[in-house]
Formats: sequence, structure tokens, C-alpha cells
Amino acid sequence: MVPNPVVELTDCDPLGINSIFADAASIIGTNNNGSGGMPGAGTNYSGSPRDIPGGKYWLRNFTLDGKNATIEGNDEIYLTGDFELNSNARLRFDPGASLTLYIHSGRFLMDSNSQANNGGLPINFKVYSRAVNTVKDEKDWTKGEPNVWGDGDAKVRIDSNSIFYGMMYAPRAHVVLYSNAEIYGSCRGRFVTTDSNLEFMYDEDLDTLYGGSVTDYEMVYWTELYPE
Repeated sequence: MVPNPVVELTDCDPLGINSIFADAASIIGTNNNGSGGMPGAGTNYSGSPRDIPGGKYWLRNFTLDGKNATIEGNDEIYLTGDFELNSNARLRFDPGASLTLYIHSGRFLMDSNSQANNGGLPINFKVYSRAVNTVKDEKDWTKGEPNVWGDGDAKVRIDSNSIFYGMMYAPRAHVVLYSNAEIYGSCRGRFVTTDSNLEFMYDEDLDTLYGGSVTDYEMVYWTELYPE
């Protein structure tokens, strides 16, 4: 058996995710739900209205299944459930428009050729996730078993030819980037798993959001994989 590394895992949370959500929680009490055709507070959005007016919205789930939607202004959306784009869904941004997305505990999922802010400035789409993926209590190092739960449990997943232009900040989550996905911007997770022709372009302009240069990173924890 190979022992665990001595170095302990850290939260890797320089922005303070709890403080971010403490401020964002005000959207629950004061919001623009019901205006511009948007659904009522705490309900689901599934593609109607197609053009989302600028404002602050509190929703349960945000889902585009084979549909398109456009961010028209400067929006903030607080989700208590999931954000999901799939089946060629498109989340577009008008020139100068922006979206800050707060995911309290649900999942962020992009699958099956979906696109978010494709070709836009990554700084215009900020995703803050407070969702948590925990470390396994037991693992078999002789099999190269990872120290997190399986991919299906990941709170953040961008997969299957999907394209994401934005800033992903999920310091407690397992982030899975798979299968020809294209990521332009930045990504922070407690664990990040990549595979299958992923393309990742780090936007250095986002570096100041983390309070330090990307060169400040150092390896503190690792899992060695052994050949079968």
C-alpha cells in the first residue's frame, strides 16, 4: 500500500466563497422576478423569455434543453438548484452584457454541444459555486483510485463538445472537464479532472481576481496512478 501524501488539502478559496454568498443572498429578498416575462421568485427558468432583461433574479433551476437564450443587460442570478445546458443549447450575450451566476448547492452542467458566452469576454460570465464534493474516507492506492467520488457526482461538469467562455470559481467542488470541451477563461475547483481532448485557454486578464499571479501556484497534493 502507498501512504497518503503528508500535505493536507486546503480550501483554495482566496475570494472567500461564504462572504460572496452572504452578499448575494440579498437577491432572495429583493429581486426583479416577474418583470420582463421572467418567472416568479424561487421558480424554474426553462427558456422563456428567450431574451433575459438586465436585473437580479432568484430561481430554483436554470435549464436550457435544446433552446437558446440571450443575456441582454447586467444580470445576477441566484440559484438554489441546478444550472444546466444540453442538446445544442446556447446562452448568448449581447454586446456589453454580463451575467454573474451564484449556485448555492446545486450543479453546473454543460453537455452535448452546448455553448455559454461563446466568443465573448470570459470576464462577462462569472460563476460562483458553493457546492461541495467531499474526499473519500477510504481508497485503494494499489488500483490508482482517485481521492474523490466518481465523475457522476461532480458538482461542475463541462462535457461533450461544449464551449464555455467565463470564470468558474468553485473552491469546494469536483470539476470535470471532458470530451472535446473548450474552456476559455479560468477555473478553480477543489479537484479538477480533465480527459479526452479537452482544450483549455487561461485568460491572464482574470488573474487579478484571485489576488496573485498564476505563477504563485505550487503542487501540494497528488495521486499517483500505477500501471495495471
